[in-house]
This record gives sequence, structure tokens and C-alpha cells, in this order.
Amino acid sequence: MDLAFAFTDKLTLDVKTERYFFGNLQGVNTYYFLDVTAKYVLKKNKLTLFFDGRNLFDNNTFRTFSINDVGNTTTEYRLLPRILLLKLAYRF
Repeated sequence: MDLAFAFTDKLTLDVKTERYFFGNLQGVNTYYFLDVTAKYVLKKNKLTLFFDGRNLFDNNTFRTFSINDVGNTTTEYRLLPRILLLKLAYRF
């Protein structure tokens, strides 16, 4: 689910969520992901402040499963840890 909020002309918030569910499997079979971006315009067309939060639920790994007529496959990905960034953009 993606949500976008515009509180004022200067302040916006974007929220991105994802859910992955692999039913009838043992172990961890549900994954939740959350990314948030906030933007505040300090000076129009000149100075903008950003706050970014990635992988806020701090998932360490992500496993995918595939089952077909011949066999099954499990793939595991290691993920970057939770990241919080404060950015400042200046245009001149």
C-alpha cells in the first residue's frame, strides 16, 4: 500500500508498505516492509529538507519459495539494515 500526504504546500509525506506471505510453510513465512519519505520546502525552488527511512521494520533476510512439478526452490536474500537519512537539497 502506498500513501501520499500533503499536509501543506511545504510539507509532504510518502509511505510505502509491502507484505509478502508464503502460506503453509514452516518458519518465517510473512514479511513486512516499510519506507517513509518526508519532504519540507524551506525556500521554494532553492532549499529542501528530506528525511528518508528505509526498511524500518529492520528485516535481515528475505526468502522466496517456488514449487513446481519437478521440485521446489528456496532463495534467500540478505538485506541492508534499517537506514535513516537526513538530506538537504540546495539549487542555485
